[in-house]
Amino acid sequence: MRTKGEQISQLATTTFPKLTHAETTLLRAATIGKVANCGWQPEEENPEEENDPLHSDSWGEERTIRAVLIRWLCIDEKARGLVDPKGLRIKFAKIDGKLDLSSVTIPFPLVLLRCSIPKGVDVAYAKSRVLNFEGSVCGPWMGNGLAVEGDLLLGRDFRAKGAVELNRARITGRLDCSGGKLLNLGGMALNADAIEVGKHVLLRQEVAQPHRGFRAEGQVWLVGATIGGYLICSGGVFHNPDKIALYVDGSTVRHAFLRDGFRAEGLVHFAGSNIGGNLDFRKAQFHGKAPYNGLIAEHTEVTGLFDWREILKTDDLRLDLFGARVGQLADDHDSWPTKGNLDLEDFTYTAIIDGPTDAPTRRQWLERQTLMPLDPREQELGLSPQRRPFSPKPYQQLAKVLRESGYEADAKRVLMAKERARRKQGGLHWWTRGGHWLLGATIGYGYRPFRAVCIAFLMVWLGYVLFDAGDRACIMVPAKSEAYTIYKTTCQAPAFYPAFHPLMYSLDTFLPIVNFGQKDYWWPDGTHDRQYQRKLPHPSTPLVRLASADAFHVSILDDLREQSAGVVRSLVTRGSFLSWYRWFHIAAGWSLTTLAVAGFTGLVRKD
Repeated sequence: MRTKGEQISQLATTTFPKLTHAETTLLRAATIGKVANCGWQPEEENPEEENDPLHSDSWGEERTIRAVLIRWLCIDEKARGLVDPKGLRIKFAKIDGKLDLSSVTIPFPLVLLRCSIPKGVDVAYAKSRVLNFEGSVCGPWMGNGLAVEGDLLLGRDFRAKGAVELNRARITGRLDCSGGKLLNLGGMALNADAIEVGKHVLLRQEVAQPHRGFRAEGQVWLVGATIGGYLICSGGVFHNPDKIALYVDGSTVRHAFLRDGFRAEGLVHFAGSNIGGNLDFRKAQFHGKAPYNGLIAEHTEVTGLFDWREILKTDDLRLDLFGARVGQLADDHDSWPTKGNLDLEDFTYTAIIDGPTDAPTRRQWLERQTLMPLDPREQELGLSPQRRPFSPKPYQQLAKVLRESGYEADAKRVLMAKERARRKQGGLHWWTRGGHWLLGATIGYGYRPFRAVCIAFLMVWLGYVLFDAGDRACIMVPAKSEAYTIYKTTCQAPAFYPAFHPLMYSLDTFLPIVNFGQKDYWWPDGTHDRQYQRKLPHPSTPLVRLASADAFHVSILDDLREQSAGVVRSLVTRGSFLSWYRWFHIAAGWSLTTLAVAGFTGLVRKD
């Protein structure tokens, strides 16, 4: 009885009369589950160099397998019935012609290791269990609509000279391009629109041999992809200068790791994607010229951590997080883009787990924001980017996170910085900016109401000094006519009249509603300018009479007012000045009191 090898060889010779040595090796190996090794053997001289598919031009006919023979083994009912379940496994062969398996159902694994396929591969709309082209060098690789019930392996120095097309492909296992080279500069290196991958997509350097790094020259397109496992691009190089290098818009991924030597020479576009775990860029590298340098992650949702630390960058780096939602944020100061290259509008996060949390540093982060869209696609579509109005959301979001993390003081500083930014960037009229500045100076926009109290103390003290000096210059006169008549000749109030007390008078005129019985009895005489004529009392002078109180000791106040009286003497000897100051003092009291109440009650805060 003939063996399967003999049977399949006889079938093949009827269709392919002249079989090469490599083809005979393939037929014999296919029936017994062996690898058809068509190259130099290990014991021969320089087997690695001779078996390198980059040097396949020197391979003779003895190492050539016709592409149509492989197709025949996959579609001929009798032939494929003789193939072992381990499938077709070919090594170090040169495939003559385009390997066209489009729309073919391949019932066994198809493995071509370190083969040369210069005319390319077409497995569009094919169905297979496992496809392995590791280490092979080929032309364009067409796999649109491909269905693989297992892994698709295009790594370990796999090299495609042309686009790898996987639009709407379905792979239940991995898409592994670790250490692969996809070379189509100026076009699509990998076009995998709406691809579905059950496990991981690996566009990384090889773990066992890190010197074998993934490299894509041209655009890698994963728009609308559904990846059940991880997207790992660590150590991979994505080279597409002045264009988008990696396009992952609208994709659904469990985790995305673009870290540890990931290098993008062009823009990385992650807009509208949904990451079920982490989006990790730690130790990533971004190179290129603006606007095609950095990350666009508009409206991306990250359930876990967004890691933006130890970034190797240039001054043209852009980071667009407009509308993004992340679980936790990890970043560092040195990884932030320069001013005008950061977009944090409507960016939300629940915590900062590793990064600056002090207000001064985070304020620098917020001040680097741009009011112009960073995504260059608007210009590509011929749209004119419009400057956005000032938005308080990034400040409010940061303050919320700091407050929830226990940094209440820093949260308030951030909210105050928000109001200062509003005044500078909010397009306010000059009179509105003036009022806005007053709120900040007096009550810290409602977050520092004690400022108003401190200013009030200073105003009361200033009033005390000025009114006291005016009293000594005989400008503070009784308000009642019967006492004024006596005072204007003697510069002394009659005994029946309440004595003037400058401190209480300052308080009485400054504080609204409150009445200490001074402002109703005394006022500055704005019609007369007098020379300073009283001498300061001796520090031991013990008593000052109030309108409604007994005498009390004021020697300390006398010492202080003696020191300050000379400074203001030249001003207060003019009654008109003190009269105008009194009205200012009253107005300031009403204003500061109102602002203090608004600040303490939170009426002016805009959290």
